[in-house]
Amino acid sequence: MSYGDGDGVEYRAFSADPDIVGHELTHGVVSKTAKLEYYGESGALDESIADIMGNSVEAKNWLIGDLISIQGAFRSMENPKLYGQPDRYQDRYTGPNDEGGVHINSGINNKAYYLIAQGGTHYGVTVNGIGRDAAEKIFYKALIYYLTPYSNFSAMRVAAISAATDLYGANSAQVAAVKKAYTAVGVN
Repeated sequence: MSYGDGDGVEYRAFSADPDIVGHELTHGVVSKTAKLEYYGESGALDESIADIMGNSVEAKNWLIGDLISIQGAFRSMENPKLYGQPDRYQDRYTGPNDEGGVHINSGINNKAYYLIAQGGTHYGVTVNGIGRDAAEKIFYKALIYYLTPYSNFSAMRVAAISAATDLYGANSAQVAAVKKAYTAVGVN
């Protein structure tokens, strides 16, 4: 595995941030489990799940790459718009650049994860957070058991609901949080 050295101006060595190390290692897990196609929505889910698991290594904030970016970070799960990403499905990028928006559109699923874990109100939908630990378990189970190579955001919602149901029961606060979070980001 190799990481960028950074340029010393905008970025330090990429291996200096546990978020990035965890992110890259998670790509290996994705490639051996769901095998998400690295283009469009399935590629954005690949990037988002790598962000989720990478961010969970430190679990100190909601930023990705904050220890290497001299300018701040690469992405924010709490506020994807801060780094030029959409925070709801209606605003997704649909062009050919970035492999159909794999990095750009990862903010949609990252925001759903943030809402599930932390809670909050987003576009008029209030989500009661369930904590990072429960959210991580849901997304990992969704990745391992429910996502397939061409899963899109709608399939991710179904996978997360199924995983939360398996782990916590159909009428649980965890399932309610997943449903509301995906509604908040416009994924039904």
